[in-house]
Amino acid sequence: MKVKFLLLILTFLTNYSFGQTYSFSKLVKKVTVETTTGKQQRIIGTYAGPYKFLFETPDDPQVKRVFTLLVPGQDNSPGLPYYALLKEMGYLEKDGKLLKKNLYYYTGSDDKVMVLIAEDYSLIVLLKSDDTIWEYSN
Repeated sequence: MKVKFLLLILTFLTNYSFGQTYSFSKLVKKVTVETTTGKQQRIIGTYAGPYKFLFETPDDPQVKRVFTLLVPGQDNSPGLPYYALLKEMGYLEKDGKLLKKNLYYYTGSDDKVMVLIAEDYSLIVLLKSDDTIWEYSN
C-alpha cells in the first residue's frame, strides 16, 4: 500500500507545472499607420473584459513557458491555442513602465508574436504579425 501511494505521489510531482492567472478588464487594439508626417498609432477598437492570461511553466525542459489567452465567456479547456516562449529578448520602457520583451510562437495561427509584459503584470502587449497591437490593461 505504501509503495502504491509513493508511486502516485511521485507521478504527480513529475508532471507538475507551475501556473499563474492574470486578469485584465480592457483590451485596446491599435495599428501603426504611415501618414505624411510619419508613423502614428491609431486605436481601432476598445473592448471590455474580463480577459485572462493563464501562464504555465511546464516540467518539460524543452518548454520554458506557455500561456493561454481566454476571452470573456471562454473556459480553459484542452485543445485551445496557446503561446509558447521561443526567446527572451531583454527589456524596454513604455510610458514609464519597464516591460520584458519576449518572442512567442502562437499555435492558433502558426505565427510568431512579440509579447511585452510589465514587471508587475499590470500591462501585457501583443505585437501581432498582422501589424496590430493588442494592449491588455486594467
